[in-house]
Amino acid sequence: MKIRCDRVELADRLSSMLGIVSSNSPKPILMDYLLTVEDGHLVAEATDLKVTGRVHIYKVEIEEEGSLALPSSRLLSILKEIPEDFVEIHSIENPPGANILSRGFKFKILGHDPREFPRLEESPDAQAIEVDRQKFYESLKRVSVAASKDPTRYQLNGVYVELKDGTLVLTATDGKRLTHDRFKLSKGDGLELSFILPNQAIDVILKILSSMLVQDEQISLLVTETHISVKTKDAFLCSTQIEGMYPNYKSIIPPEAKVRATGKRGDLLTAARSAALTTDKQTSTVLFKVTQDSLLVESNAKSIGESRIEIPVELTGEPVDFRFNPVFFIEALRTFDEDVVHLEITSPDKPILLKGSHSYLHLVMPLVVK
Repeated sequence: MKIRCDRVELADRLSSMLGIVSSNSPKPILMDYLLTVEDGHLVAEATDLKVTGRVHIYKVEIEEEGSLALPSSRLLSILKEIPEDFVEIHSIENPPGANILSRGFKFKILGHDPREFPRLEESPDAQAIEVDRQKFYESLKRVSVAASKDPTRYQLNGVYVELKDGTLVLTATDGKRLTHDRFKLSKGDGLELSFILPNQAIDVILKILSSMLVQDEQISLLVTETHISVKTKDAFLCSTQIEGMYPNYKSIIPPEAKVRATGKRGDLLTAARSAALTTDKQTSTVLFKVTQDSLLVESNAKSIGESRIEIPVELTGEPVDFRFNPVFFIEALRTFDEDVVHLEITSPDKPILLKGSHSYLHLVMPLVVK
């Protein structure tokens, strides 16, 4: 293989798949990127056998076709260090590897036989769903914040996706908070399905869909019994689904709240961050006191000090007090992109619901002091 390509585009595409590459696999080939020239452009691929990513690089001049399997972290580090706009990549055979050339720079790196790289073919039996790229990206990014990272809670290590009545529903929880969002598809076609998309795949999907190089308005979700794929014009990602049943999250979402406090997101975020400054690991709690026209946020720690912040809110219902871990409350507020946020409270010991003007919900469990 002998090519000249845009260094920035290649580095950007490879970076989006770095989360797939195995860092300590017993199979060295799984720590590589596979670079292949196909149909006049360059295709880069990464896999750990559970998640596979494939991206296209178009700003490339091809002198000789072929394939290369090169160590991912070393290749990416070299591309990021070279200051020039373009690089040349020339394959070498014995041992397999490549020369990477740019003005004033020459690297020789060794790789592996590209024929050893496990290739994944798209399943012809997959059910296809067309979704709006921006809506899917924003919803997945908001919801995935609450997905559990605890390996012992395997079925919660991802986002639960459901399609019913032409609506795509996304849910995640780690047992202390729950996120939930939904949006209508332009074409539902009466299809019904559900699957759990794992965290590792979500991280890569978000990086690919946020790339300036992906401009598709519509993308495809391809679903089989065991796998879920995301396909754009320039990229393809396939992941195994998380096996098992997702818990009945609907029973956790509270009914219509008795108390509703409405305030500016910026005020709430500033108050929570400020109060968190006077908490420690032993007293990682902030007290919220809702009155008719204000929210009082208080915290104290014997070894640090105390704080008291008051911000305006509008209250519907009776005044109420509740306690939060400030980290969860701050992370919840950061998932909203609206100026106004509603806090819906059923009782001080029940999940408190944060809502905006759209369908997105964020539940946070309060801290109960006995």
